[in-house]
Amino acid sequence: MGLFETPIVRKLIVFANGFRHIRLFRNNVGAGWVGEVVKWRDRFGQEHIHHPDGTVRILHGRRIKFGLINGASDTVGAVSVLVTPAMVGKTIGVALCVEAKTEKGVAKRHQEIFLAQAIRMGCIAGIARNPEELNNLIASWLRRFGGIAGVARIPEEAEGIIKEWEKNGAKE
Repeated sequence: MGLFETPIVRKLIVFANGFRHIRLFRNNVGAGWVGEVVKWRDRFGQEHIHHPDGTVRILHGRRIKFGLINGASDTVGAVSVLVTPAMVGKTIGVALCVEAKTEKGVAKRHQEIFLAQAIRMGCIAGIARNPEELNNLIASWLRRFGGIAGVARIPEEAEGIIKEWEKNGAKE
């Protein structure tokens, strides 16, 4: 995810989580190292993790991956949908995978593949550049399957948080 997409991701999460039937979570994907950190003492006896050359040294290091898979959406979550009689009459959680992009941002090939697979499996998945596009993504899925959910407007509380972030530069 690019630096310019961070404020969009925050807006999408606040928007979605403003509804009691939607939960959206940040999905950071990457890798790092874990192990025993080698500390060192300076001439005053203070312990440090970062060595003078800026490195952090790890003994018995193991690589660890986090997040879903490479290409997975920036956010994942679920929408609780009241299943109509045509849908057996139960409430279910529907996976929600949203890839945030700037106005000119384009999905990478592996991101497109992830979204296509999610859609084929019946998930609500796609690209959103703002909360309205997220709303449209969910609404179009509901229309396609005949479900009912209250995703008609941005909740006032979420709108207030979004405006506050925009005013303060929408920093992470």
